[in-house]
Amino acid sequence: MRTKGGWVAGALGGVIAAVCLSGPAAAQNDALIGIGPGTEVRKIELDFQGEHRLTEAELRSQMALTERPSMIFLHKVLGWFPLIGPVGAHPFAPLELQRDVVRLRDLYHRNGYLDAQVTYDVAYDAQPDLVDITYHVREGPPLRLQALRFVARGNAPLNLAPELAEPWAEFTRLEGEERGRFGEGERQGLADRTSRWLRNRGYPFAAVEANALVDTATNQADVTVVVASRCLPFGPMWCASFQSTRNSRSVPCQPTAASSSTW
Repeated sequence: MRTKGGWVAGALGGVIAAVCLSGPAAAQNDALIGIGPGTEVRKIELDFQGEHRLTEAELRSQMALTERPSMIFLHKVLGWFPLIGPVGAHPFAPLELQRDVVRLRDLYHRNGYLDAQVTYDVAYDAQPDLVDITYHVREGPPLRLQALRFVARGNAPLNLAPELAEPWAEFTRLEGEERGRFGEGERQGLADRTSRWLRNRGYPFAAVEANALVDTATNQADVTVVVASRCLPFGPMWCASFQSTRNSRSVPCQPTAASSSTW
């Protein structure tokens, strides 16, 4: 299946939510019997199955549920101390647990893991009224860049100043050689680097966006970087004062004869 758009995760978001909210909940009905408003989370564990690139800290930052600190006695006695702090409240909510699963899957999808699987187990200890949560995570293969091209608006070829032909070819070659994981951060980074490259070479109004056509069967993406400008470029501003005082408003830089180039 091929999905076109800024990012494939947006097209799959509704399906992901439906799966997460229906599948795990049904399997955990028996384990949740006896849980009430006063039930708290004692422990949250992450069970990574196979290779994983995202860190535990990154996953925990997406969770709404929190676990109690490990040394409860110390926190109860010295909770007033700034470096220790009180035990605090760590309530357990079954619906929030399922939402956390959705958040974790969304995190993986934004990072280019479209086949990531996240499930959970809940163990309830009735005597202290506490639950232990285990998330089972399988990242799956990452999305990778298959093809990359740069065009102007309307799918037209870019028409930069002649003296930029060689450095532009080098820039696009280096970007095209990147074959690592291609997630939302990489897509936005590609657009930002292209925009910065153009603005530093005399196109201050360059607007860039990177669109991905994703083949979910092979986990490969064909990316098109679209370059547009709200007005004519100024041309390459390669004067020494511009390079040394780019953040100063007191030294203007005159456009060169190449300012007649258009896109």
